Amino acid sequence: MQTRITNPNFTGCSEAWIMRRAALTIAAFLVVASLATYSSGAIGNTFGEQEYQILRKLTRKIDVMSRDILDSQRALLYQPESYECLNSIWREIEHVGANISELNALVSISGTMVNPFDETVVNRYIREDITHGLNILRISRQSVNLSSGHCFNSAIVTTKVQYVLSLFTEVENALRLIGRRV
Repeated sequence: MQTRITNPNFTGCSEAWIMRRAALTIAAFLVVASLATYSSGAIGNTFGEQEYQILRKLTRKIDVMSRDILDSQRALLYQPESYECLNSIWREIEHVGANISELNALVSISGTMVNPFDETVVNRYIREDITHGLNILRISRQSVNLSSGHCFNSAIVTTKVQYVLSLFTEVENALRLIGRRV
């Protein structure tokens, strides 16, 4: 008999997550269909290499910050309050990172569209993702600030909070910049 190790905090997939994944699948199908149907090059795409590179750079920074938080947690293993504060901050970084990664994929797909209708469909999902990402950032920023308040006596937590909030500001600026293009 095979046993499954499950996360007790996992509550299943939300409808929004399922719909977003379905949208990505449809967008990927549209890319393949567009490339198969049209042999001419993409003309007048809303997004290009610049936006893709901005999001890719942010994805890398988020990954580095996430690893840095986990490394710091190991140093605070015997300080449970600070450890838990960093764990909370790490979860918020992961939420923001998932959104940026998804947006990066959509921007990449949009940049390869040849059919204007297909690009419009993908860009609508990009607009929704940006709105969702800005909401995630607002909530994550509040959560990080709350964690900072709980662990104000830990220099490591305070330093990480400053870096994370700076990264969140950079993410917010990028989302607003890309949002103006949609």
